[in-house]
Amino acid sequence: MKNRWKEVWNKDKVFLLSEKEEKDEFAVYRELKRLDGFDVNVEDVEAYYRKFYEETVSIWDCVRETGHICSAYEVGCGSGANLYLLQNRGMKVGGIDYSSSLTNIARQIVKNADHIDTDEANNMDTEEKYDAVFSDSVCAYFPDEAYGWEVLKKMYEKAD
Repeated sequence: MKNRWKEVWNKDKVFLLSEKEEKDEFAVYRELKRLDGFDVNVEDVEAYYRKFYEETVSIWDCVRETGHICSAYEVGCGSGANLYLLQNRGMKVGGIDYSSSLTNIARQIVKNADHIDTDEANNMDTEEKYDAVFSDSVCAYFPDEAYGWEVLKKMYEKAD
């Protein structure tokens, strides 16, 4: 069976928020997560997204408080949900994802990102360094273990 993930992730995506919602960090994060494929049919969808948001904010607030991590790069950044939260907390951010429709949205929302590249994870540039290099919910889409190891090596090289 042919791997059709690239086809799925490159379908056009639409960022759907009112002007009022665009000023609400949680509403923007919720919409970005929905676009990244975390759209679910559960009874209390608001609570579902709220839990993601609160846990993610808590983690990044703790990381930022160390004072040692001032920049972060995400492999598989999608629409930029994590980058958006990090940038709002004063971090320099960048990322890579193979979905052009999602990286186009990320570039619109995460306006001051250093780089948001559209490419395969194993093609990430390692020249520019970041304090933290991470991925969230992306490794399952890698074609095989060898590719995963190649990406991990590049992530290590990209980390300062």
